[in-house]
Amino acid sequence: MTIKKILKYPIYLALSCLPAVLTANRANVLMYHSISDDGLFFCVKPDVFRKQMTYLATHRFNVVSLDKLFEYFLSKNIPPKTIVLTFDDGYEDNYKMAFPVLREHNLPATIFLTTGWIGSADNKVKKKIMDLDQIRELHDSGLIDFQPHTLHHFKLSGLDPERQQEEIIQSKEFIDDLLKKNCRYFAYPHGRYTETTISILQTGNFQLALTTKGGLVNPSSDRFQLKRNAIDSQVNTMQFKGIVKFARF
Repeated sequence: MTIKKILKYPIYLALSCLPAVLTANRANVLMYHSISDDGLFFCVKPDVFRKQMTYLATHRFNVVSLDKLFEYFLSKNIPPKTIVLTFDDGYEDNYKMAFPVLREHNLPATIFLTTGWIGSADNKVKKKIMDLDQIRELHDSGLIDFQPHTLHHFKLSGLDPERQQEEIIQSKEFIDDLLKKNCRYFAYPHGRYTETTISILQTGNFQLALTTKGGLVNPSSDRFQLKRNAIDSQVNTMQFKGIVKFARF
């Protein structure tokens, strides 16, 4: 255990025992990637994920879609204990392992899909991405919302404006055409972006964009730099309760 983790442990232990700060007008957006036993840093084990979702359901957190969160922003009124579940990349285990648990508890979620990887594997860890039939099935369930995460998961801050435009807009257009919808939300791959990236999103009629920075969001938050709290393999049950109530630090 690292020094950083040792120092954080008693803090999260204390936070997990306190009432949530998620009072009205603050929401907590959680960020997942893979739900699997692969042992990679960004993977949450299926049994751990089930316990986390059961905790949210049994403790009556207001788990909502990004559409609903956007409605809250417009009305400037976010109910207490509001949580939004997001998954980045579109790994097949989201379909096989996460979705059955979400369906069991009737919890909505958004999957930010790297469209250039569909039906194959990502370029780094070689984990399989969902295929078209799986994507359609989850979309048709009414619980899962798909939004763009670029074509190839490049760090947008390292691309020229024309290439950024291509990565973002073509990813959006693919999902719009596949699912007959109008995507309005975006998550920055690797959490990397520039003012040019934001300008492209605004011009493309996006309404919200999510980062990888920890914290809570409220109606006055910058809608193109919304914070999310990562849930990964290092988050145990006690830490999860603390993060859900107070966000990461």
